[in-house]
Amino acid sequence: MHSLVAIARHRSMSFHESRLNLNIFSWPTCLWLASQSSRTGWSAAVSFQDVLDVPPETLSLMAEHVPQFRFVLDDISEETDEALRARAMTALGRLVLWCFRHARAPEELVRRLSAWREVAEEVRRAPGGAAALARVWRYILTVIDPRQPGKVLQRLLMAAGPEAKEEIVTIADYLREEGRLAGEREGRVEGQRSMLLKLLRLRFGELPGPIEARIRAADAGQIEGWTERVLTAPTLDDALAER
Repeated sequence: MHSLVAIARHRSMSFHESRLNLNIFSWPTCLWLASQSSRTGWSAAVSFQDVLDVPPETLSLMAEHVPQFRFVLDDISEETDEALRARAMTALGRLVLWCFRHARAPEELVRRLSAWREVAEEVRRAPGGAAALARVWRYILTVIDPRQPGKVLQRLLMAAGPEAKEEIVTIADYLREEGRLAGEREGRVEGQRSMLLKLLRLRFGELPGPIEARIRAADAGQIEGWTERVLTAPTLDDALAER
């Protein structure tokens, strides 16, 4: 739906910029495709008209004035590995769909990966394949555990084969560093939060429960702003005023 609105907006702007050419307001041919792999399968509508909040009798009166289209649903919830491997598409497409298919069970994904080495190697040999494959490895490492990718790194390396070792280790190192920096940032914010609470108590006495909860839920920018005002604000409300 967002893409439909974006196309309409773009075409409308083009039309207004070139009023003399009335044929410019034309639509490209689009085919909407949704791929999903939830445990329960797809149960929502696939037709645009089916999602309109309009009584059926009203919709029948305005039907010719409402866009009518259905998107193609590719529900791979129960698709077998063999069926995905046999699809008439690029190796990268098949590998990505397979990852999506098993992403809800990361342990199973890693266990089955060795059977897909040939497909991964086919991806690697294609133009730009190494970069594309690196994104696949990063996705797998993130799905498994974005905070501790090292926990299953050895199992992933064994499943992916020696050809993928350098790629996977490089991404794992990157994710570890990313997690370390995120932890440092979070630690700094928590330290600033504790200092702000201490200063507020020293200045204004015991804090009401809602005020303390508000501070504990605040982001780094809010904490910084409140800390700058805590020593000069005449009242607690002034210190925590949003500006």
